[in-house]
This record gives sequence, C-alpha cells and structure tokens, in this order.
Amino acid sequence: MQTGELFHGFRVDSYTDIPEISARMWRMTYEKNGAGLIWLERPDDNGNKTFGIAFKTVPDDDTGVFHILEHSVLCGSEKYPVKEPFVELIKTSVNTFLNAMTYPDKTVYPVSSRNSRDFLNLAGVYLDAVFYPLSVKNPLAFLQEGWHWEVGEGDDPEKVTCNGVVYSEMKGAYASPDRRLGQLLNTLLFPDNCYGKSSGGDPDHIPELTYERYLEGHRRFYSASNSRIFLDGIFDDEAIFELIDSYLSRFDRIDVDADIPFQKPVCPPEAVGRYAVGEDEDPTGKVLWSQGYVFSDYSQKEKNFAASLLADLINDSNEAPLRRAVLDAGLADDISLYISDGVLQTKAVINVKNTDEDKIPLIKETIDRVIGDIIEKGVDKDRLEAIFNSTEFAIRERNTGGSPAGLEYGLTTLDSWLYGGDPAAPLFYEDMLASLRKKIFDGSGYYEALLREIFFDCPHKASCRLLPSTTLTAETAAAEAERCEAAKKSWTPVERKKIEDDLAELRRFQRTPDSPGQIATIPRLRLSDITERPAPSRQTVSSIDGRPLLLHPQDTRGIVYTTLFFDIRDLDDGEIYLASLIDRLLLELPTSAHSALELQDLVKRDLGDFGTSVSAYTRADDRSTGIWFTAAASSLESKADRIAGIVPEILRDTLYDRPKEILNVLRQSILYTERAAATRGNSFALRYGQAMTNERCYINEITGGVLFLKKLRKTVAEAEKDGGAALAAGLAAVASKIFTRSRMTVSVTGNYTEAQILDYIGRFDAGAPAGPRCVRKLPEKKNTGIEIPAQIAFDGMVLCYPPEFKYSHSTAVAARYVSYDWLWNQVRVKGGAYGTHMSIGGFGQITFHSYRDPQPSASFDAFCAAAEKIRELAEGGDIEKYIISTLPSANPMLTPHSETIRDETLYFRGLPADDPVISTDQILATDAAELRRIADMLDGALKDPVRVVVGGRKLLEDCGDKLDVITGLS
Repeated sequence: MQTGELFHGFRVDSYTDIPEISARMWRMTYEKNGAGLIWLERPDDNGNKTFGIAFKTVPDDDTGVFHILEHSVLCGSEKYPVKEPFVELIKTSVNTFLNAMTYPDKTVYPVSSRNSRDFLNLAGVYLDAVFYPLSVKNPLAFLQEGWHWEVGEGDDPEKVTCNGVVYSEMKGAYASPDRRLGQLLNTLLFPDNCYGKSSGGDPDHIPELTYERYLEGHRRFYSASNSRIFLDGIFDDEAIFELIDSYLSRFDRIDVDADIPFQKPVCPPEAVGRYAVGEDEDPTGKVLWSQGYVFSDYSQKEKNFAASLLADLINDSNEAPLRRAVLDAGLADDISLYISDGVLQTKAVINVKNTDEDKIPLIKETIDRVIGDIIEKGVDKDRLEAIFNSTEFAIRERNTGGSPAGLEYGLTTLDSWLYGGDPAAPLFYEDMLASLRKKIFDGSGYYEALLREIFFDCPHKASCRLLPSTTLTAETAAAEAERCEAAKKSWTPVERKKIEDDLAELRRFQRTPDSPGQIATIPRLRLSDITERPAPSRQTVSSIDGRPLLLHPQDTRGIVYTTLFFDIRDLDDGEIYLASLIDRLLLELPTSAHSALELQDLVKRDLGDFGTSVSAYTRADDRSTGIWFTAAASSLESKADRIAGIVPEILRDTLYDRPKEILNVLRQSILYTERAAATRGNSFALRYGQAMTNERCYINEITGGVLFLKKLRKTVAEAEKDGGAALAAGLAAVASKIFTRSRMTVSVTGNYTEAQILDYIGRFDAGAPAGPRCVRKLPEKKNTGIEIPAQIAFDGMVLCYPPEFKYSHSTAVAARYVSYDWLWNQVRVKGGAYGTHMSIGGFGQITFHSYRDPQPSASFDAFCAAAEKIRELAEGGDIEKYIISTLPSANPMLTPHSETIRDETLYFRGLPADDPVISTDQILATDAAELRRIADMLDGALKDPVRVVVGGRKLLEDCGDKLDVITGLS
C-alpha cells in the first residue's frame, strides 16, 4: 500500500509510524462520500483483529435518542432480518469483543476476534446494522429498546405504565447521586452545546421521544459521510476492505450538520438539586457539592495531561493537601478532583461528598487557600516527579486486562479525530513525557501557572449542590404514575386503540421466534473453522526458603510483578473483617519510618503499582476454602530491588494508633459501598445470597458486601464513642498475626532473581504458621429484599448442586444458552431489564441475576424455568453454536499480568496446569446427554433457591411471598 493509491474506493492519504505502540497508522478517505478510515497495522500480542465504526452523534435534548439508536439498530437489518443479530452473534462467535457504546458526542460499534472468518462475519453484520436497520422501517425495536406504554399489564386492566430497556437502564443510572450531580454540573457548564444534554437519556424525558424524531436522528447522523472507521491488527486487508467498500460504495457524499460549537465561557449562579436517600435515613451531613472549570480542549494534550498530574498532586489520597485540609477541618467525608477529557472541551471537576450546606463556603475557601499556597510556594517537585513516574509506568505497561488493545487504541484516536484533529496524536507520548518531566525541574513555573489558570483565572466555571431527600423516591414514582395517568386521559379512543394494538404487536413480535431461514442469514462459524487452542499454564511451582514459590515465564517487557499471599484461613470472622479494614488502611496510615504521604510517594516513585486484597478460593477437589491476604507490587526491572525495601515496611510497620485517619477512611468506605450497592446491586444481591450457602462467598460478603457495610457502620459508631483505641489495638494485633513468613506463598513474574526473592521474604519475621481452618457459621437462609432509594431492582438467585454432581465445563454451554436465549428474551426483551445472566460455577453454586430490572418477581419465574430450557436445547436445539461461543471463556485474551492472575487461581483452586485445555475439551464434548445430566441436576437444585433483591420498596413488596424479609443497608 502506498500514499496516493486508490484502494477499494479509499484514497490512501498518509501513513504515520507510531513506535509507542509498534504500529503504522494508515489514514484513508473514501472518495465517493468522504468516510474516514484509519488502520493501525501492528502485530497484536494475541493475534487479535479489531474493527469499529463510529458516528458523530450530537444530542440536542435529554430523550436519549442516540442511546436508543445504539440499542435498536442491532435489532435486525435488511441482510440479517433476525430480531437480535447482536445476540445471535454472541451465540455463534468466538469474538473477543462485541458491543456498542454511546458517548456524549459519538456512538461507536466495535468488534474484534482472533479468528479471521469470525472477524469478517462480525464486521459485516455491524455494517449492515448501522446502515440498514429494520428499526427505521418498523417501530417495534424502538418500542422494545427505547420506551412504550403498557396498558392493562398486571392485575389492573386500566393501569398504564412505561417500560423499555433503555428506560429501565437509565432509571437505574439516575438512582446514582454521582450521576445526577455530574449531569447537573454539565447542564450549567455547557448550556449551548451537546455536553449539557443527557446522551444516555433522562428517564423523565425519554417518553418525550417520538418515533419520528428517532428516524430523524438516524437519517441525520448515520451516514457514510459522518462515519469514522478504525481497524487494528494484521489481517487479510483485501477481504476487510472489500467488505467495507461493498457498503460505502452505495452512498453519495452528503453534508452532515454534526459540528459541535465550542461553549463560550459562562459563570452561572450555583444550582441546587436533590437526590434520594432512604425514607428512614438521617439526611444530616449528606449534601453533595460540585464545581467544574472548563480550561482546555482536545488539541492541548500536554496541558490536559499536566492537569491530571496536578489533580493527583493536590488530592490523590487522604494525605494529599486538599483532601487533608478538608478532612482535618471536618468539612466533608470525602473530596475528589479529576480531569475530564476525551471530548471537545476539557474540564477539571471537584466533587465533595457528605457535607452540610453551611460548610460549603468554608470548603470553597479551603480549596482556594490550599491551591493558592501551592502556587505561591511552588509545587512539591519530588512528589510531582513521583506521581509522574507512576503515571508513566501505567502508560508503558499497557495493561488492558481482558480488553483488546486495538479497541483501546481505536477509541483513543477518536479523542482527536472526531473534532478534526490528527487521529495519531493521542497515541504518541514520548515527546510529551519528556517535555513534562523537564518542566518539573526547569524553573519555568509551568505547573504553578497551570494551577492558576485552571482554578483562579478560568472564566468558564460553575457549581451546584444536591440536597438529600427522604421523599424524592416516592415523589419520582408518583410523578411517573401521574405522567402515565395523564397520558391515558389525553388519548382519544383512536389513539388508545393504536397504543393497545402496538403493544399487542410488540408482544407477538417478542413471542415469535425467528424462522430457520432468518437465523440462517446470520454468518456463523463451524467447529472446523476454529483453530485457536489455549496453551497450558506455564506456571512452575517450587519452593524457596521453605515457602511455596510460583514462577511465571512471561515476557513482561521489562516489568517485574510480585505477589505475597498470606494464609489467613485460621482467622475468625471478626479477624477476617479487620483484615479487610487493613486492606483499606494500608498507605493511608504512617509507618514507623515514613509518614503516609512519604510512603505514597515512595510507591509512586519507585514501584509501578502496589495493592492489597482479601481473597478466597474454593478448591476443586474437596470444596474447602482457602483465604489469603494478598499484597501485589510491580516495578521496572531496574527498580526491582525497591520492592523489598518498600512493601515489607508497609505490611510490617504501619502504625494503627491513628483513630482520626482511620475513621476518615472508614467513613469513605461506607460511602463507596453504599454507592456501589445502588449502581451494581446485582453483585451485592448475588454475594449476599451466595454467603448463605458457601464459605468462599461468605468471606467475600463480610469483607465487602451488605453484611460488611452493616458491621462497618457499627465499627465507626463505636470508635467515635470510645476514641478508637480498641479498634486500633485489634487492627495492630491482626496485622502482626498475618504478615509473617510462615504464612507466605510467593508469586513472581519477570526478571526477579532468587537472591532478590530471598531478600524480599527474609524481611518478614518467621512467625507462627496458619493454624487449623476456622469453622464458620453461615447466615441463615432467607429470601431477602434489601431496600435502596431507587425505582429499579437487581435480582439474584442462588442454587446449590450436590457434591456428587461431577462438574464439567459443559455447564458453561448450558448456562450460555439459558442466558442468551431464554433469559435474554424473557427478562430483558419482554421484561425490560437492562441485563440478565446465568452461571454454573465449579464450586457448587448456580447463580442467576438481573440488572436494572423493573419486574424482579417475573424474573424469578424465568430463572426457575432454566432446567426445562436446557432440556429443549438437548432435544433438538443447535448445540454447536453454543459450544462455539463458549470456547473463548477457556481461552481469554491475556496480558502478562492477567495470565499470572489466572495461573495463581489455578494453583489455589488445586487445578492442573492444563486446565484451560481440559476446559476446552469438555466444552467441545458437550452433547445432548450431558445437557440432560445438567438439567436433571438443576431440577433438584431449583427446589431450594435463595432469592435476594436489591431495589426500591415497591418492587420488593411486589415480590410477595418470594421474599421472607425486607431489610436495608443500615
């Protein structure tokens, strides 16, 4: 390929080598209509290939039109006229990514796969979906995914309600106080462009969206001329370009009005809103406040990056100057500062949580004083360098976890490309890093000047507050009911008849399965097309100084990863709980040698990362539970010796006689856990239910779930009364018990020598080994409702299968079928929930959950039909396609670090090194007999379910006798 060449309709404009990611970026323009394309030609570590098509989508109201379009264009297209091509692809593909995303100013449809044929299949279906969706010819997908009226659903034939997948999703999203606060601030900062609108949709305004406006949104913005396509990887460029050309060639160039005007500086009066707290909750001290400063734009990459460094300098921990000043003065429970970029204009945002209205003036004064002092005295250069080193490490590590790197790179290019900038610009970082490092020490005053520009000289700023309301949930529900009743009264008989007919047609559409001919249009793989196979674990197990040693020979590109696992199986429940507090307190408390701030700077300067956790593993052989306190650290090879200098000090020498600092952290933990329950309630529901049936899950519950939250509230209340001496003593005693060499298992990835390992573990006292496993009493089984201030629910149902059931990874095939066939149709499509899933684990439990669900009681009924549905698959269903789509679970995308974590899990669960191979073979061997065996097991398990719902009071009450008790988070 050469510049100037015409290649499948694309003029090759230029190429740019990007050594930072070992890529050559080809930039092209489709001559007929101006569609832009970039190809990052690079050898992906996993042989992965990525395609994405993005449209600049600019909302002008809060109806969520582009969010609804994102959902509904994936509900069938002209070439692939099935109801859910997206789901059919999930069932038949070995994709490594398949989804779509709505942003404040763009909608992106990315796919990726390691299999070349699969990659082309995915890209083809997505191209047809975005350009030729059936939803623009038939409103049923709009009604299902967006919103619709329901008349006479339930016991009352005259009752009118509103439902829809996006409607339910956003009711859940707006239950988050943080979401409400951020949206209110954006409304103030951007009154004249799209960033002041709710791109996801405000549930109060989603029902204002008409089908005609929906059609206009697709017509205006889903054009080839408004598209940007990104490719990543090494692949058959002829095939993918032929495919793209076959679609783009059908469209002429058109003018698309998708410009986003720069918001002119504004400084409006402070706005006041409300957010919901529980009806019985004390609202005192729970005001939220936010202030934002728009100071830059997408093109000023170095400036934006410098601002993020300064945000960390000012406020990255409880010991950082701004948060320390606010906490010491008792002005709030928490304050955060972050830089929000990735859109046209960049802003700095300060959020204050749990304060009082009369303290807000003092908070503003404190912010100005602290930042003003830093400007006057100069930034702490040593600390800024430490933050810089930590950030640079993360950039160079490129640890994308389980996501394809090509997806991350493609999305990053849009941060400039979407606004007319160079798509390669965000991927370069070497010159920027060198420039910013130099400016720390060159005496230029660059960082001080930037602080002044953002926080004192910025003409574009706004602030707002949210007041806690014990009545808002009820008021919101009443307002929704009034809207529905008012709509019903406004309908003429003809209009009502049409609404009822539309609902009936929607129900028929949802009940009617796709025909075999329709299903056959979806391109699919056959087992013969799949050549990718997982490799056995490369982990080796030996010992060093009498302790187990796990070694991982991955190529880490010059990084060392170490993890110390301390065996705590003998600790009782109270001690395990205290261990989870230690996990939260480390680095927030001083040691005998360093202050907390000095310690944090040591970690940032000399390590790549440091983190701790309490982890529990169920062994595959006897289902016994191992419990470990883990301490993970990484560094560059050149600084690997510093691991042994820093980590033992943190674990051994932390001082716990600091009640004020401890209480600050614990209050923040209460706040974060409450917020998580409102936004990720499905994980809380499952964890609470699983804790009643499994020790591993019980440990997870008492270290981070509802039971943990309730105990934490009591701990804080008691410490506030007695000064915290007893708590400090308990923490110190547990820490001295845990952090000993005799409890230790060591894991190392990268070039870390035996001498370095011996030095590292030798800095811990031998101590006493772990004693016999503590016998634990699990909570009594009760079907439980957990009330949160929301109009939506999260369901969890937990079953146990008997020890004599021989677990096989064929269970994953059965669960995938139930999740993406039965539950998807019943709970999501018909019920309006945002998501739903079934899982059968290898440690004796079966779980079901739904996410942002308006009908939890009906979802439980759907869960209970799982065994019957698995039998239907066994008796004549297409087993092969579910086998194919389950295979990636045994062979996921792995970075060096995530491969290490997987292999450590194999060790602690007592699984063999070739478990990924065994899992693949068991998935491939799934047949009708095996599915019937799983269904028989499930019949027995379904006789004794544990149900948990996290949701609003009305939805909990609607569950009737499915729940035994309703409680709260306090």
